Amino acid sequence: MRSTILSAGLLYLCWVAVCGVGLTIVERNELSRKFKYYFRSVRPVGSENIVSNRNGTFFSIKTAVHVLESIPVAPSFLSYTVYVSMTYSDDRLILRELTDRFEVPLTEFDPWRPRISISPPPDHPVEPSLFLAPNTGKITIFYKLKSTIGCTSRSWKHPFETLTCVLHFDNQGDELVSIVEHRDLRSEGEVDEVGFEITDLPSPLIVFSYSPSWLPTLVTVYLPSAIIFAVVFFAQWKRRKVQVAVTVTALICLMILFSRRDDTKAVNLLDLWLCATFMHTVFLLVIDLTLPSRRIRYTLMLDVDGTGEYRRVPSVDRGASTSLDREMSPSPRTSFSQARTAEKYSPVLGGQRAFLAVQKYAVKRFGSNSVETKLVNDKNDGHPIQRHIQTSSIGMRKRIALAIVLSSFLLFCLVYFFTVASID
Repeated sequence: MRSTILSAGLLYLCWVAVCGVGLTIVERNELSRKFKYYFRSVRPVGSENIVSNRNGTFFSIKTAVHVLESIPVAPSFLSYTVYVSMTYSDDRLILRELTDRFEVPLTEFDPWRPRISISPPPDHPVEPSLFLAPNTGKITIFYKLKSTIGCTSRSWKHPFETLTCVLHFDNQGDELVSIVEHRDLRSEGEVDEVGFEITDLPSPLIVFSYSPSWLPTLVTVYLPSAIIFAVVFFAQWKRRKVQVAVTVTALICLMILFSRRDDTKAVNLLDLWLCATFMHTVFLLVIDLTLPSRRIRYTLMLDVDGTGEYRRVPSVDRGASTSLDREMSPSPRTSFSQARTAEKYSPVLGGQRAFLAVQKYAVKRFGSNSVETKLVNDKNDGHPIQRHIQTSSIGMRKRIALAIVLSSFLLFCLVYFFTVASID
């Protein structure tokens, strides 16, 4: 009775072992017979594994690479899934009685294998799978690599850099690992986003490369800084208080953009853009402080006729209604009425011709945006009235300085964009 129970238990254990590793009784018996005199420290000596070239004679291990996945998961990290298969022949494992290819359990039968190390090492230990073709002794080892790899780039190209991720296969022996086949099994989106190439000399490398999106940087840094400079430049046609306030506020905003940069020691293209924009804004502030706008005032004496009514000489408006550094004139407190008789002007001052000549000279000499006039006496005095002509303008030196700053900024933008377009 006991012997029957013991026999049943042994048969059950054998069945579990056979089903667990997938070996038949014949396969297990043949492998046990071969490995009885097998030394795993001895490398196979079959001639089909030997290759010769001008560098010498080597034991060749034919390698195939299948890329299944490559997804950027962080600003400088890439998640990958790669299958690597290595093939060589071991004539000591030729099993004449078997024909079907099967998997060898490495926990029981461990033949000679190349000592392959992967750099950077995967997050989890790699468990290889070994398959044997019994009629030829051909061994194929499969490695499934699924991990996250760090990427590097030239920091000065940020945010237009290209990230490179290198997966390195290193053989600790003197065998030659040669890439004979590679397949790209990724989706179309991953193929368009991440490129890869493979080299096998002096050692196998799988190189992934991709360019991170620079559109967020364009929206958060480049576009706001360009708008800030444009606002400061067009503020030069406002009063001086407005000019200085806008320029100082713009400098503070640019300093805030500077503070958002990554904590890197290298100066990159983004820093160059912010620095150039900041310097041109400072130049505009220096122009505001050293070359202020002009305000010119002229006074004319106009005669009146015998009726005691004042005549209003129409003001001349040149261009926009706004002016620089201008004080708004108060509303005239005297009432005006159109003269019903012939206008009489003082012959000493030249009358209306003198008035228009002064206005024309002010516009031509100082580039006035507007000309303001007002009366300053009471109409009951009976004396000739005073007409003030006030002009506000940008001087020629300030115009030249603004043109130089604007030309310099536009030239910098042109050179910057050509540089970005020409880098790899």
